[in-house]
Amino acid sequence: MTLAVNSPTVHADFLSDLRQHFLLRFNLLDPDLRPHPEEDTAEVCVRYFSEKLRRIEERPRTVVWSRELRAKELPEELRTALFAIEASSLAGLDLNPHLSKTIKKAGYNDMLLNDWGIHHMHLGPPSTGTDFFVGRRDELLFVWPTVDKLYFVDVLGHGHFSDDTLIETTHQNWPHLLEPYRCTDVVVPDPISSEERTLLRRPSKFGGGCLLAATTVRDGTVYFTPGGGYSVGGTNRKARDVAYCYLNEASRWQQWCKSNASTVSQWVHQRTGRWLPELRLSLQLLSDQMIVVETQTRARFSIHFGA
Repeated sequence: MTLAVNSPTVHADFLSDLRQHFLLRFNLLDPDLRPHPEEDTAEVCVRYFSEKLRRIEERPRTVVWSRELRAKELPEELRTALFAIEASSLAGLDLNPHLSKTIKKAGYNDMLLNDWGIHHMHLGPPSTGTDFFVGRRDELLFVWPTVDKLYFVDVLGHGHFSDDTLIETTHQNWPHLLEPYRCTDVVVPDPISSEERTLLRRPSKFGGGCLLAATTVRDGTVYFTPGGGYSVGGTNRKARDVAYCYLNEASRWQQWCKSNASTVSQWVHQRTGRWLPELRLSLQLLSDQMIVVETQTRARFSIHFGA
């Protein structure tokens, strides 16, 4: 028999909990990038996922070379650098010292990454002393990382960030990477030049977002923003979408808990044997899964909404 329970008072601020969680994650990612106190919860969440996206997570990855890169004649020091990155990738070591120094710049938007999902890596000598980054040189390695693979697209100079050959090479070697972004029944009569793409990627001087442009490869296949594209202000749209999934779910969970306080009270009683006149609920993330904790009893539960 279920006892009648007076609806308890619910104290909860799940958005504040979410903010604190991602502030702690910033400490693990890079304390120097920790948001300013005046940044609101949405800004903190979006910026966390934007900063995370600009890095390559440490995990073992098999390296796959494009046919074009394998056939390219490169100086011995560049090949040595490529093999060193391959060995580090296979071992799951930190590849971020090879990335742009802008990963240490809070709020920076990598337009190549946002548009095409491609990182560029530096091929200079290993860092010495306290410098985190490897040495710089003109040639760059352009890569496409996934969960278990690191695709070596090509080695090109700094002037090729908007060069369609990066997508052309990816299309010719690994079309499955681009398949989710393929546009069907679309014809782009006048593909844009690399110079035009560079201009379109720049944030408007009037404060608007960057402009999005499809990429057409030689066989006529059209792809649209494999990197996720830009939101207003130039931030990565994928990062913003993930952040707002968390924000919306946190708000939804809090509303449900307050609207179903008696049910939550019964759950706490079933786990602890206690009836509480007040519920003090906190939202926590464990392995990116949200759970609710009643902080007085440490009882925890998850909420599963129907479709």
